Amino acid sequence: MPTAAAEVVAACPARRGRRTSPQNVFLDIEEGQVDQLVTVGGIGFECGTIVNIWRDANGDRVLDDDEEHLASAKVGRDGRFSADFTVAAPPFIPGQGRTKSSSANKTNAVDGAGNTINPSLPYFSTDDIPTFRLISTLFNSRLERAFPNLSFRLQTNLLQPDDDTDLIFISELRGRILVFENDQDTKESHVFLDISDQMYSSAEEGLLGLVFDPDYKNNGRFYVYYAARNPKQMVLSRYSVMPNDPMEADPNSEIVLMEIPGVSGHDGGQLAFGPDGYLYISVGDGSTGKRSHPNSSNGQDRSTLRGSLLRIDVSGASDGNAYRIPPDNPFVGAPGVREEIWAYGLRNP
Repeated sequence: MPTAAAEVVAACPARRGRRTSPQNVFLDIEEGQVDQLVTVGGIGFECGTIVNIWRDANGDRVLDDDEEHLASAKVGRDGRFSADFTVAAPPFIPGQGRTKSSSANKTNAVDGAGNTINPSLPYFSTDDIPTFRLISTLFNSRLERAFPNLSFRLQTNLLQPDDDTDLIFISELRGRILVFENDQDTKESHVFLDISDQMYSSAEEGLLGLVFDPDYKNNGRFYVYYAARNPKQMVLSRYSVMPNDPMEADPNSEIVLMEIPGVSGHDGGQLAFGPDGYLYISVGDGSTGKRSHPNSSNGQDRSTLRGSLLRIDVSGASDGNAYRIPPDNPFVGAPGVREEIWAYGLRNP
């Protein structure tokens, strides 16, 4: 059982012939949460009550045999309590947490048996159900450099294609893709592709997206999403690796698949292949983050690719088409709507 230290509380008023029963409360908190309010179960947190704090492993708000006991605490004069506890079980990183009850508004409160309590009931007071705030997480974990002999600038992606070469690729905002062997002692990286000459680069714009084709091992194709300089626009392109050199891409192999006018800072840029084999592209709304910007409503405009998650089929790029529209995309055949859109209403995904 993890060690715990309860906070010292002021003595309670003397009472004769009455003892409060211990109470169980359940914390349903995730790894890395800070300052998150969590409603817990239990009624009757009077001064002097001993409170046992458990991590609710399955979220049922019922004390099961496999629940992890985090701490015990004693309620003070103000009806509140706090405790320090060691967190060791998944989904937590081993470390220290601190919890404190709060008088914040509560909804969907539950009692110690897991029953939902209706706050509108005349005998119910929201102060009977404390809400926990995870004050801090002081992890014992330590970050270490995986490749201490290498350094990079403004990294945007780190990928390892499934091609049996055991190579790692890193893209940098300013237009370079670097490659190196997956060895902690490796001392150098190599320029796989450099498109900086054709790019527009600033604090937020540049080479944003990189993804390798699911069949990269056989076809050598990969895709980039970047801010072009002349004209200023966002570009989705396909490149190929040199046939006999896995450490170098062919700079002359670019095939432009998509051009989206404008470069703003809200340009998205994440690329990923789904399990369906289609390419997903996140595209920002083209604004600068201010509501007054004329592009700030692009996420609600389905006639533009901006502010959306796109889904396209790039397997047909070799037959003269830049890409195909998957037949099950939600807006196929809808008038005035870009059929590439898979989801819309986004800000800067």
